[in-house]
Amino acid sequence: MASYKMEGVRRKVIDGHVHMWHKICKTEEFLGKLFKTGVDGSIVISQPPVSFEKGYEYLSFEKRIDNLISFTDKRDLLFPFSLSLMFWLTTKTRVIDYLYVCNGFLH
Repeated sequence: MASYKMEGVRRKVIDGHVHMWHKICKTEEFLGKLFKTGVDGSIVISQPPVSFEKGYEYLSFEKRIDNLISFTDKRDLLFPFSLSLMFWLTTKTRVIDYLYVCNGFLH
């Protein structure tokens, strides 16, 4: 893993914007590519919705979220992120419930 020393403290490097796109590689392969570039982890963005791009197999909301969660599951420095999930949660739940769910992703 890459770490950078700044002011005597070891710091991890997290890429804040990595898309899954349509072809999902194995998590270990993905991490290997990150480590090669000196990055320790990332915020992983779910596959795009059907309206985003033409020419790819349609994946339901549930399947996209399942793929995202299973890809990042049990990985300390891979964080799942989906705007669709955020919008869905905020329309279906109270804000406090939404924050609780997000907090669960970050631990």
